[in-house]
Amino acid sequence: MSLQRHASRPPAWLVLLALCVALSGCPTMPLSSGGSSSDSSSAETQMRENASRFSATVLGGAAAGCGIGAIVSALSCKLAGNDAAKTRQCALAGCVVLGAAGAADGYYVAKKQQASRDKVRETNVIAADVRTDNQRIQAFLDSSSMVVAESRTKLAQIKADTTTKRIGADQANEQRRKIEQDRDLMQSTLDEMKKSRDVYAGAARQASAASGSNRDLDGEISQMNQKIAALERNVRAMNTALSVSRS
Repeated sequence: MSLQRHASRPPAWLVLLALCVALSGCPTMPLSSGGSSSDSSSAETQMRENASRFSATVLGGAAAGCGIGAIVSALSCKLAGNDAAKTRQCALAGCVVLGAAGAADGYYVAKKQQASRDKVRETNVIAADVRTDNQRIQAFLDSSSMVVAESRTKLAQIKADTTTKRIGADQANEQRRKIEQDRDLMQSTLDEMKKSRDVYAGAARQASAASGSNRDLDGEISQMNQKIAALERNVRAMNTALSVSRS
């Protein structure tokens, strides 16, 4: 059976069930840089903790991007009696079919219901979530900036030690590997932040169309874009420093 057939539109009750699961705040697996805590600096340890805090947000981790699509499609196939392998295929197909757009729709529906219960504007409810995520993004950005500064110093020392033959190529590569792991954590967290930003932006467009624009919401999303751009610069700085150390 093809992925396209697995990914056929599920019944409405199943979509709602999946949205409840994905948006209920269930804990997600923390992101890991692959390094051990015993040989990490305080900045590296803080950066990993901040990454884990972000992945546990409403839209962090599996709930962002294709998570909802994966849950919907996997449940559809499971209920149809498919085995584990085919269910996994359904989950992958669901990522493609529903993706961030499906997540934005689901998130907006959940926030619309919350706004109705609390008797507030939908845009205010969404703005509160974006504000919370912005605080966590800023914390990760601050710690990652410290890691970038430390990494530049470490890489310069690695290059100097290699030039003077104090260490060999294998030892230099081993020392770089830990810095590459930090860079990879920055990149994976950046990817999650972009997914969350896309979901928020999609939901904000729907909320603004229904109840008018909201200056606070627009401002929070603008701040999120600025923080994401700053983290992109940190990732580029890490890549540049790694490249220079190998030259």
